[in-house]
Amino acid sequence: MNKLLPLTIAFATGCLAFFSPTASAADNLGAVLKETGWDALIGTWVDPETKGENTKTTFAWKYEGELIESITWQAKKETTTLFGRNLKTGKVFVASADDVGGCSTGEVTFEKGLATFNISFAAHTGEAGDLVITYRLVDPDTLEVTFVMGQPFTIKLVRV
Repeated sequence: MNKLLPLTIAFATGCLAFFSPTASAADNLGAVLKETGWDALIGTWVDPETKGENTKTTFAWKYEGELIESITWQAKKETTTLFGRNLKTGKVFVASADDVGGCSTGEVTFEKGLATFNISFAAHTGEAGDLVITYRLVDPDTLEVTFVMGQPFTIKLVRV
């Protein structure tokens, strides 16, 4: 198993599709999410195999319409991610850090039902790099997350 898998899963599940490729007519992050159909992701998502024992992510408004805080819990790690919107460019950004010293930032482009994340990360081990993560909303309660860093792999999350 890839040594960076826990970092990438934590970041990815903390990034569920909150990004805009270009400036939007929306006034804030909440409006961007509503326009693109990703506003329904507020809530809690888990891996269905263990019902969240391996991976659980909660998304909540830190500042209604402006900033989302996401917390991802994994067996031995917790990651906090903040989502915001650059008012000048219209792009939505993300920044994450975990409790073992890893961090990541990125921008994502999305269209209805699909988001593509371009992420730069630095792991607590000193490893650093870039990866691509895509999210596909299968239905209102199911999300497929695909990681591309070497050999692609996909995980599934469900709403609880």
